[in-house]
Amino acid sequence: MKKNATLRHEGFSVGIVGVGNIGGLVAHGLLQRGVSRVMLYDIQHDRALGKAKDLSQAAALGDFPEYRVHAVRSCEELTACDLIVITAGKPRLPGMNRQDLLQLNQEVLASFAPDLMSSAALFLMVTNPVDVLSHWWLQRLSLPRNRIFGLSGVLDSGRFKALLAEALHLSPRSIQACVIGHHTDAMIPLRSSLRVHGFPVSSDMLSLETYRSIVHATRHGGAELVNLLGTGSACYGPAEAVLTMIEAVVRDEKRVLPCSVYLDGEYTVKEAFCGVPVVLGRSGVERIVSFPMDEEEASLFSQAVSSA
Repeated sequence: MKKNATLRHEGFSVGIVGVGNIGGLVAHGLLQRGVSRVMLYDIQHDRALGKAKDLSQAAALGDFPEYRVHAVRSCEELTACDLIVITAGKPRLPGMNRQDLLQLNQEVLASFAPDLMSSAALFLMVTNPVDVLSHWWLQRLSLPRNRIFGLSGVLDSGRFKALLAEALHLSPRSIQACVIGHHTDAMIPLRSSLRVHGFPVSSDMLSLETYRSIVHATRHGGAELVNLLGTGSACYGPAEAVLTMIEAVVRDEKRVLPCSVYLDGEYTVKEAFCGVPVVLGRSGVERIVSFPMDEEEASLFSQAVSSA
């Protein structure tokens, strides 16, 4: 489906660091959404160049004449972009958790961070462990907190919604669901905010046993895909989640989405990144949204952030 007729934004440019599965899918999704200026960087320049050529040919076939995608040899060439998506790093393999990736992927990010010091861009962190690396990136580049946000709750909420829709035999479009907390197995799907077409979900619709199995599957959904895939991790879900976040920024939607952001007292969390609902717009994280949790959810949230 061609969205460029309604979402065209020729003046907005997106840089992507790391053009593996997720980076490549995001670049292609930007083509379809009418973001016409895209720059790709990968430590393997030939891979970035190959993806750029392939995408340019896809744009010609799909009649997206405004789409311009370039492979760059240095991250420094991305400094003029409005938003930079960081997907570079090692993926999870079977038996690994997101935290196992910390040292490996921090070294990857450290290799190109100096090239982006002068950038005024917004940064969308995808590389895991996303909460820790988002915090590290904010400190390394001395960023104001509105300019860095991580992929967490949008993806996790999507998984939660898909599982709920299957259990309830409903379209996911009828379900409103939210997951907060760290992008780890301690994430917190919120039953108190769960709605079907605006109405709370009763125990008649969804038993407690079924709900608990859905929560478990949501928390371990990433690991399940890693084990099934064997040599990689999820890419389609993360890419679509990233595109949802980019679209909110490009269109200045002021859309409320759960993202990993720097908290400085909000939700009683001090100087740490955690997934909570925020308003995303052209200036990035425009504000943090406060909402009530029930007693059990508040306790789980407190335990999760204190043990991180």
